[in-house]
Amino acid sequence: MRLEENGACPKMGLSDLRSYCERLGLEMVPVEEVGDSFAYTLDELLEKAHGNYPSGVVKEGIVVRTQDFSHNNDLQHKQ
Repeated sequence: MRLEENGACPKMGLSDLRSYCERLGLEMVPVEEVGDSFAYTLDELLEKAHGNYPSGVVKEGIVVRTQDFSHNNDLQHKQ
């Protein structure tokens, strides 16, 4: 997540993001999966992006990030 507060843009990992949202009473978008490895093909990711979340909300796409918001050369970051 990219959070901008008073001109600062600290980057948060998943754990910090969850804590921040909970503390402020903010609802996060659904997290479909958390894991220690990533081995999906493009076709598998496209399939995961379709359908509904368990809550019934229609999926709008998919975001893949490292859990600690560190840089990963295997992932292309959206600017």
